[in-house]
Amino acid sequence: LTQLNAFDSMSLNMAYDQVKDSLLVQFSAPFIDFQGNTLDSLNFHFLSHSSNADFMFGWNKIEAGPITIERTVFDGQIAQDALIIDFLVNEKEEKLFHIRSIMTLKGDTLIYHLDPDDFILDKQAWQVPPNNRVAISDNFIDFENIDFEKGSQKIHVLSSQNPSGQDQLSVLFEHFDLTTVTTFFSNEVDLVNGIISGDFNLIDPFGSVGLESDVIVSDFSILEKNLGLLTLMGKSVSSAEYDFDLSLKEGPLV
Repeated sequence: LTQLNAFDSMSLNMAYDQVKDSLLVQFSAPFIDFQGNTLDSLNFHFLSHSSNADFMFGWNKIEAGPITIERTVFDGQIAQDALIIDFLVNEKEEKLFHIRSIMTLKGDTLIYHLDPDDFILDKQAWQVPPNNRVAISDNFIDFENIDFEKGSQKIHVLSSQNPSGQDQLSVLFEHFDLTTVTTFFSNEVDLVNGIISGDFNLIDPFGSVGLESDVIVSDFSILEKNLGLLTLMGKSVSSAEYDFDLSLKEGPLV
């Protein structure tokens, strides 16, 4: 690969212990430079036994143009029909993001739950209801108490029926600061900034899917260039056609 500028030796180790019925897989890539985009210390570790397993996947840093993703680790455990995933992003010794979730299978339904303890976005603790739940099965999805809140910022995800009796999935935003999530991709450069309010709706998600949106993003900027007020209004006019109006105003490109 001529575009691969530099890399350190990668390693892959696999071992199976028949007596313990255990499998060990380890992979590491200390450093990769591809066209000036670098990946530092990529690691994967997987250890399984007959009834449980543990895995870890992560890296020390990814740099690609304006994007810098800090030390990120996915830790997981599989035991007693449950999958537990701990997602952690550190900037030096400080938690930048931390989300712990649990997935269980009950019959033919997958249950997803967010651990409300130490739920951190952009170095800030967010409130999540302890009885939150997402249930997923064939042609069915149900959101219960999927709410995220910090001060005046709120996100609410819900499943309901619209006035026509169709199933509807909705995401509602109140004064949500986009940097709360975009700092994952860079904590030094404002890739995308703005305060979003409004809603997105997915109509009849398992049938003739339709979309509706009524969203305003104030103080919208990309790469620190002020674009002003962004509005997105839209709805489905048929099963294959959508009518959207996207506009920007009030912001000089400086």
